[in-house]
Amino acid sequence: KKVAYISLTYVPEHHCLYGFLTTNGHQSNDDGNDPVDEAEAGQQAPQFQVARQVFTRRQEDEFRQLQLRHHKWKNVLKRQICTYGDSERQELKQSEAELSATVARFSALVSPLLSGLGVTTTTTNGTCEEVEDSKQSSGGQNVVEKKWADDKDVILVLDTSLFELPWEGLECFKGANSLSRSFSLAMTYHQLISSEKQAENNAGAKQPIGYVVDPEDPTEEKQLSHSFKESIAAESDKWKGVLADDNDDTVVVSDGEWQQLLLDANAFYFAGFGRIMSHISSLYVAPLDLSQIRFTVINDKCSVEASNRVQSKLDNQKTELQLQFESVYNTALLWSLCGVNTVTINQYAISVESSVVYQKKMLKDLVSGQGLASCITAWRSDNSDADSKDQGKEEAKEIKEGEQLGKQKEIGRIRRRLYDRLNPIMCGVIGAKL
Repeated sequence: KKVAYISLTYVPEHHCLYGFLTTNGHQSNDDGNDPVDEAEAGQQAPQFQVARQVFTRRQEDEFRQLQLRHHKWKNVLKRQICTYGDSERQELKQSEAELSATVARFSALVSPLLSGLGVTTTTTNGTCEEVEDSKQSSGGQNVVEKKWADDKDVILVLDTSLFELPWEGLECFKGANSLSRSFSLAMTYHQLISSEKQAENNAGAKQPIGYVVDPEDPTEEKQLSHSFKESIAAESDKWKGVLADDNDDTVVVSDGEWQQLLLDANAFYFAGFGRIMSHISSLYVAPLDLSQIRFTVINDKCSVEASNRVQSKLDNQKTELQLQFESVYNTALLWSLCGVNTVTINQYAISVESSVVYQKKMLKDLVSGQGLASCITAWRSDNSDADSKDQGKEEAKEIKEGEQLGKQKEIGRIRRRLYDRLNPIMCGVIGAKL
C-alpha cells in the first residue's frame, strides 16, 4: 500500500516477471504474511493491474514530435543558460513556459494509459487512500478527494525510449512521497536485497563520504567549492575528496584517484561542469564493485560559456558510441550495475547559481538526517506558494533578509523555475540516507 511499481514499456517481454505477477500473484493480509481467505479476497482490489494503450497513427506522430521537441528544448536551454545564467531574461521565462506546455501535452497523451492503471483515479471509499483533509457533501457525509500517488513511494520502470520524458512533472505524481525510476523489475529486486545488506554492514562502518567538487571549475568565484565547504563544515571529518583550488585552475583528478575515492566511500557526491562521465571514462568505472556505496548524488551539467567550449572540444574527439555511454540513461545504468543502489543525476544543463542553491539544499537536508528521496521530493515541489508551510516561511525569510543585504543572487529566488525543479531524477530504490 505504500510502494507502487508502474512499469511502462513498449514490449511486455522486456520484463519476464510480468506473466507471473499478472497470473499467479497472490493477495495477502495487511501484515504481508498470510494469504487472505477467498471471502475476503473478493472484497479487495486486485494486487496487480495491467493496461494497454494502442496509439493511432496520429498519436504516434504526436508522440515522436513531442520527444523530438523536448530533445531540442534541452539544447536550447543549454545555450540560454550559458549565455544568460540564472537571470530574469525573457528567453529563460519562455523556456520554462515551453517545458510546462510539454508536460501538459505529454500528460494528455499518456492519460488513457495511466487511467487504465488506476493512477489518475480518486478514492472515496474510506480506505488508507483517504486524506485527513475532507469536504462535507450536501448530505453531510465526508467526501475525500485524494490523488492515487499521495503518500506513496512510486517507482517507474521505464523503457529506454521513454526515459528522457518529464515523468516527474505529471500532475498525478505530485502528491507522492517519492518518485524514482528503475531499469527493470529484476534490478529493483536485487537493489532491495542489497540495500538491506548495506544497512547491516554500514551500521558500524566508518567509511568516509566521497566527493569531487569540480577541480576544473572555469569560473573565478568558485561558487560550487565555497558553498560545498560551508555546507559540510560541521562534519568535514566524515568527508574525503577533491575540491577546486582557488589558486590553480588546472587541477585534474586522475582516473586512479577517481577509482580510489569511489572504492573508499559509502556514499558519493559530485558537483561540476559538463557531464560526469567526461571527467572519468566509463572504462574505469565499469570494472569497479561499488556495492558499498549506498547512494550517489551527481550534480553535473553545470554550464557556462567556458565549460561549454571545453565540453564541445571533448565531444568532437569521441565516437558516437562513447557519447552514448555518457547519456543520462546509460550513466545511471552503469553506476547501478556497478552496485550503487540509488543514483541521483541531472537530466540537462543547470546554471551555476541554481546548481549552488540545489547543492546547499541537498547537503543541508542530507546532513540533517533526511532521506535522499525526501530531499529530492522537497526540491521538486513547487515552492511559489510555500508561505503556508514552515519550510516556505523559512525560505521567504532568507530571501527577504538577502534582499536587504543585497545578496539576492547568492541565496536564490524563492520560486525555483520548473526546469530546475524537474532537472534531478532519482534512479533505484528509496530509503537511502547518510
